[in-house]
Amino acid sequence: MRALPNPYAAGTDEHFIFEALQLAHRGLGWTSPNPPVGALIVRDGKVIGQGWHSHDGEEHAEARALADAGDSRGATCYVSLEPCTHAGRQPPCCTLLAQAGVARTVWGCDDADERTAGLAAGVLTASGITAQGGVLASDCARFLDHYLVAHLAGSPFVHLKLALSLDGKAACAGGHSQWLSGPVSLGYAHYLRQRHDAVLIGYRSVLYDDPRLSTRREAMQPYRELAPGQAPRNPVRVVLDPRFELVLRLGQLRLADFSGQFRERFPKLIIAGDAACAPVGFRETAEVTLLPLTGAAAGRLDFAPLFSALWALGIRSVLAEGGPGLARELLRQRSVHKLSLVHTPLLIGADGLGFTGEMSCAEIGQCPRLHGARAEVLGADTLSEGYPPWALAVLPRGILLGA
Repeated sequence: MRALPNPYAAGTDEHFIFEALQLAHRGLGWTSPNPPVGALIVRDGKVIGQGWHSHDGEEHAEARALADAGDSRGATCYVSLEPCTHAGRQPPCCTLLAQAGVARTVWGCDDADERTAGLAAGVLTASGITAQGGVLASDCARFLDHYLVAHLAGSPFVHLKLALSLDGKAACAGGHSQWLSGPVSLGYAHYLRQRHDAVLIGYRSVLYDDPRLSTRREAMQPYRELAPGQAPRNPVRVVLDPRFELVLRLGQLRLADFSGQFRERFPKLIIAGDAACAPVGFRETAEVTLLPLTGAAAGRLDFAPLFSALWALGIRSVLAEGGPGLARELLRQRSVHKLSLVHTPLLIGADGLGFTGEMSCAEIGQCPRLHGARAEVLGADTLSEGYPPWALAVLPRGILLGA
């Protein structure tokens, strides 16, 4: 989500929820497994307090907004996500709002956590607070799709992002793809790295491009600047390397550069491959973890064990940023919840590498169509994003898809 001027009339509920959603970005990348949330305290049409959830385990957005306001009696709280009703490492936000004397609470989308989902209205009303949810629900839910889907699926949210030529090729015949898209699109890619816990790439892309897979402030800036004081955060680097070929070459690869900021409780690099090929005698470190997985037919790895293992490590969202082979296999196994395709005005040709396999569609109506599809201009490039049909079983469809 780019930082854009507020399109809603000043003083309206939509105006203040839009502003709360912008505040939520200030915690992006640092709150998992909790969601990034923003909140405002408003009295007589004026903002008297604001807050956001900045790091998991720390105060929630509502608590920080109430503290910033000082006196919230008779005011309205606007929050991008349904206020929590349960106690965890922090007290329930609904209780804090009642204790502060807030008269009205308005939120964007409902939570997916079963301890809170759909409960805030009843709790707030019982405390004498007027409650209203569902304001800009679709925008708030799309911002939180990685959090909502992970809760509903019990598995990491998988977001496939690809840079493509106009003729739908992800790389030249030899595998080269740097730099296919422009600076605004590159900024979008770094924004997604900030947004997700981990980034997934195939070993061939590592060999061809030697990427850093870091999140850089200056690279993100053409798409969306980080808020003052917000640090860029590198995602966990997950390399799908069936035969563990890269283990002996780590010292030569830029993805083994662990400078910059990472989440404290995750390894910095995970190499996943076929258990039958796991190297003997390799010593794991705090930075590097190996994931031996059960091999599948024809030398392909089943993504289900990979994502299950990542979930066990605490990883709740994965950005798949690898090459066409990885993308093709993710789609074949229907392991993707969201696609973001960036087309750049360039032709690679029929000998280029596509990212889809055979789909056996005899008619257009049989072809998978992205639901909730949206398009955005990124400089000279065009972004198309949406949710594939097989993901609908776990998506909060009425919200995310605007139904």
